[in-house]
This record gives sequence, structure tokens and C-alpha cells, in this order.
Amino acid sequence: MPDAVFTGAGIGGAGPASLPMGNALRDAVLEVMYRSARVTAPDLVTAEALTAFTGSGRKLEVVLGRLWGTIGDDALGCLMCLRVDVPNEAHMLAAVHLVRGGTHVTVNFDRGIEMASDLLRGELKLPAGAPAALRDALPRWRALVRPGGAAPRVVAGHDQFASWATDGRPAALLKVHGSLAPDQARLLDVVVVDNEELASLTAPRRLAVASVGQVRGLLITGYAGADPDVYSVLLEAARDTRAVWACYSLVPGSPVPDDCAVRGIEVHLGPPRGPS
Repeated sequence: MPDAVFTGAGIGGAGPASLPMGNALRDAVLEVMYRSARVTAPDLVTAEALTAFTGSGRKLEVVLGRLWGTIGDDALGCLMCLRVDVPNEAHMLAAVHLVRGGTHVTVNFDRGIEMASDLLRGELKLPAGAPAALRDALPRWRALVRPGGAAPRVVAGHDQFASWATDGRPAALLKVHGSLAPDQARLLDVVVVDNEELASLTAPRRLAVASVGQVRGLLITGYAGADPDVYSVLLEAARDTRAVWACYSLVPGSPVPDDCAVRGIEVHLGPPRGPS
């Protein structure tokens, strides 16, 4: 089991969580922006421009950053669709690693991992509509962790990151772009990235990404490497340890394979192989 895990939106797409993936949500936001702008400036806002934006590779956080600079915090309301009612298998795996003392850094906003941790420790019950397969498997999941353990430390807000850094950077779930609040009805210090603010991580958040290079083993998964405020820091950290970058696919022309090759980072694409 790796000492640290770094994840992106790819871990949340499978059911029952079934979260919208980064580009799907980004494209939906761009579509809303396009329709609204067409009302005001139909001669300037074209379908071709929308196609260019959706094909540009810009992350959701970058689109929200530009929108946030225009209309303020209302731009972030779309993130409320990331509410999780039942975590998926990837969330459960991440929670096992976390409860057993691992460090997990993520750019995700949802609370799937936190909910899975609560399920493992018996602090949360599955809702009535949860899949029978998960309900049947839950005792086996719980057998993987020590009963009665403390809740893992979750770090998402600015004050939490500052405290984590001064406390000696202990193992924790480190949500470097912020998070939905525990009640999933509010947002907690969400980080957006505008073109004028590419290095938008505060020093403790940047330190959280860099910290994954100070462990014996690192797994990067569900992540395409498209965050301008995270990518270079993560690459340099991964070079300093035994690192594996695993995801289903990368967009054509992605720099990840070449950037990993020159740093000695293994890359595995395709579905998980799992035990034979």
C-alpha cells in the first residue's frame, strides 16, 4: 500500500456516487455562459467560440476562475452538484488507506472519501437506497480497519491548512482546492484559478502537494494533470519518490507521459488490472 495517494475527479465517476467528471461539468458551465452571453452579444458570441473553449483543455477551476472574477461567489454554485449520497468503491479504497494512516491529497471538492471513512468506522449508516452489493460488502470493508479508530484529519479550509503545516504535516486528507462543507450545503474555501492567478495555491496548500514526495511510495490516480497550480509541483514531488501515475486515459497530446518519463515516474493507462 502506498504511503501517499493523489487523486483527481476520475475516482468519483463510477456509481453509486456517479459524480460529473471535470470536463462534463466544465462544459455544462460553458454552455450556460454561452447561452446567457448570446442574449447580450449575439454577433460576438458564436457556436464556434464555444467549441473552441470546450476543446481548449482548460480545467473547470480555470473556467470558474474567470466567471468568479466577473460575478463573484455566485459562480461557484455549480459545485453543489458534487453532493455524494453513497460513496463508490474508489472512495472506499481511499478511505481504507486514509484510516490506516496514509496521506491523501486531492483536487476534488466532494466528500465521498469522508463519507466512506465514516462508514468504515461505523459512524455512518448506508441510506435505504444504497446498492445491495455495497451493503453486503460493508462488513468486509470494515474488517480492513481497526474498529473504534479516530476520524482521519480532513484539511480543506485556509485555517486548517495553516494548522496542518504548523503541526508538523501529519497524515491527513488534504483537499488543496477546498471542499464542500460537512453538511454538503456550503462550500469551504474553494480555490479557483484565473489566468492572472496561475500560482493560486497558498503556501500551506502548495506544501501539501509537495509533501507527497517525502514518502516511500506515491500513487497518482484519476488525474489528468491539467491544473496549472498543481501539476508542476506534483511532478517535482513525484520525482523524489517511487511514484506510479495510473488512470484510464489521457487526452491526445497530454504532456503527462513525457513529463513522467524524464522523471522516472511509471505511467499505467487503461482499466485497473486487479488480482487475476
